[in-house]
Amino acid sequence: MGAISAENPGSRIAMAGITTIATAALQRSSAGRNDTRITALRHHGDVTSGIDYARFREAFGESPGILPDGEVLGTSEADWDSVFALLRAGGWRVTRHDHVSPLPRTWHEMPEGESIAVWPAEGVQVNFFPGPDMVYFDIDLREFVDQAAMDALADLMKRLGDELGGDVVILEEGASGPPILRYSPASRALTLD
Repeated sequence: MGAISAENPGSRIAMAGITTIATAALQRSSAGRNDTRITALRHHGDVTSGIDYARFREAFGESPGILPDGEVLGTSEADWDSVFALLRAGGWRVTRHDHVSPLPRTWHEMPEGESIAVWPAEGVQVNFFPGPDMVYFDIDLREFVDQAAMDALADLMKRLGDELGGDVVILEEGASGPPILRYSPASRALTLD
């Protein structure tokens, strides 16, 4: 990553886990020296998580479950229609479990026990399980082979948390212990435990 300078305006920097675009403009100060003024803007098209994908995989230990669980804390059945709206508007490929049928308008139109497949990045599938409980999903740890996969998961977690107002956590498969990864909309922070 290049330094922010007059020769490199539009440099990308990450601040507090939020991807920003920095635009640098040189201005003459009254003392005659150059100052760099930085304007930070949230950038939606190129999200970086600030979490190294290799560290994420290592956090699950030497013999991890293949399908870690994801949850949006504090959610209920009433939140599923908001999730459906977010998934439709997210720009991701979204289908029902058959990988062909489109997402219905509301979760009540889904047959009981049917899942939703979402691809936040090429080769990364997140499975959602609509039902009468909290917003619940899983990921396939084997698909986290590069930083783009990690960043795509982080983007999805951030959008879910911001939309529903609850922390989004990734736990070991079938575990009820502390989360491996957490996004908090209150602090806008993504943390790896």
